[in-house]
Amino acid sequence: MNNKKELTDAESRVRTTRLMRRVAALGICWFILGFTLYFWRFHSGLSYDSKDWNDFGVFIAGFSGTGIAAVTLYAVAYGIRVQAEDLAKSRAFMAEQSKTMAQQAFDSVFFNLLDRFSDVRDSVTIPVVREKYLADRDVPHTKQVIVQGRHAFELFYKKMHHPYKDLKYAENRLFFLQEIFKIEYRPAESELGPYFRTLYQIFKHVDRGQVTEKQKIDYAKMARAQLSDIELCVIFYNGLTDMAKNLKPLIEKYGILKHVNAGNLLLEDDKRNRILYQAGAFE
Repeated sequence: MNNKKELTDAESRVRTTRLMRRVAALGICWFILGFTLYFWRFHSGLSYDSKDWNDFGVFIAGFSGTGIAAVTLYAVAYGIRVQAEDLAKSRAFMAEQSKTMAQQAFDSVFFNLLDRFSDVRDSVTIPVVREKYLADRDVPHTKQVIVQGRHAFELFYKKMHHPYKDLKYAENRLFFLQEIFKIEYRPAESELGPYFRTLYQIFKHVDRGQVTEKQKIDYAKMARAQLSDIELCVIFYNGLTDMAKNLKPLIEKYGILKHVNAGNLLLEDDKRNRILYQAGAFE
């Protein structure tokens, strides 16, 4: 940017210098023309008559005044044109600079959100009670273990997955999926809530960004690449609930569920069920 600005300033100085040289050249040529015309038309040499010199002075004054007026008019017109061109270049430069700064600001927020999202996901914890048999006892000893990060999502989805896997018979499939997700989500809301809210902020930032549609798709792909298959399954069923009413349109617009594995869903047909999601969610 600095190089472009310096180049613009240098061009302006060069053009101003050219204008001054042209004005000076025209002025000199005009005076020479005046002298030449006067002596060629009225005298063959220098006169000793004061009246001739008086006439000469009047002639040169009138001739020069006309020339100066013409040169001044030319200089003003040329200067206005140069100023208009410089102003246009300045506006273009400022617009480009503003666009660059907006892009940098967008990128900064986007990648900060991605970092924040990674931190939130890694901080998700789900407690699980596991049985452990002791050597001298037949009764198992239970122990609570904290599962964190992506493993926490696997555990959360497993709790919903096993009881309802391949359960096809539901009069209202959408309502059925909403209810079973809420049953498992409520105890883990304090852990998973920030995850879904941060995910929404990422795609809202992309959707509202002052960038081209192609760039939005590219940024959405970068964000989508952060999601594991189990996360996509959890997002799939979360997106059906009223808790994700703002996220679902973005899921369908940017194909967030494109890489979800239908075999890992509660029912493979859920991916093809257009009552649940429009086709754009998988494209």
